[in-house]
Amino acid sequence: GDAVDGSTVYVPCSSGTTALQVVGSPPSITVEWSASVGSQGPPIVAGGLVWTIGQRTLYGLDPQSGSVAVRARIGVVANHFPTPAFADGLLLAPDAHRVHAFSLLP
Repeated sequence: GDAVDGSTVYVPCSSGTTALQVVGSPPSITVEWSASVGSQGPPIVAGGLVWTIGQRTLYGLDPQSGSVAVRARIGVVANHFPTPAFADGLLLAPDAHRVHAFSLLP
């Protein structure tokens, strides 16, 4: 799965997460950045960051540059494309044995 914010699409790739700028007229797709983290599953956009899971870690990426703004160790990554989720101010991240909850409220 992909995450979309405006005209930017955040795509999980085998080498990490990639941001694509999509324009409708004339039709074009441009690679904005590629991060070498988060290749385990689909990213999401929440709390002003792009969240992705990879290598036992939850990463919050800057949506403009792809640089790592936040990281949290979560344990052995669950197989089958673990995806973070966001609801009611909580960012949820699964590992192989539990779900971790992080508050994104100011």
